[in-house]
Amino acid sequence: MNQKQRRRVITFTVIGIAAVVVIAVFSTLQHQDIASQNFSDSYQTIVAQARLLTQNYQKEVGKWQLKQYDNATMIKIANDYLPKFQHLIDATKSLQSPKFEKARDFYIKSLNSEMLSYMYFRNYLSNENRSAYKQSIQLLSESLNNETASFDAFRNVTNSSGK
Repeated sequence: MNQKQRRRVITFTVIGIAAVVVIAVFSTLQHQDIASQNFSDSYQTIVAQARLLTQNYQKEVGKWQLKQYDNATMIKIANDYLPKFQHLIDATKSLQSPKFEKARDFYIKSLNSEMLSYMYFRNYLSNENRSAYKQSIQLLSESLNNETASFDAFRNVTNSSGK
């Protein structure tokens, strides 16, 4: 093989390797975009489900406050809602994306605090323990703070990705 042919083979080899690298990088970036979109869609679905669950539970609390429910009925309702919150916690834990890890972890804390709040409220209803009621209120506040932190972390990732 003469020198001209050797250069041509080297040139085509380098171009081929460069093309493979570009395709690999593009494929990786596209996969990351799809994974981020999947996380985003799932996260937003869980947030919507949690919001609806909270609203429905608060409607039940409102009926209890209006004396439409007695304590025993409200305890049963609280017991019915706890597994629903655990299901949302488990669904949130299953979300995987290193970019969104902070958003996911804060949301898990938020859901867990809300669920614990309902447990303390249930305990308050069963024995009228004021400290359980105060703990319930404190946990709801923590839940809101963690939810806000989750939303902020989510927005930070999505805003930095769009630039």
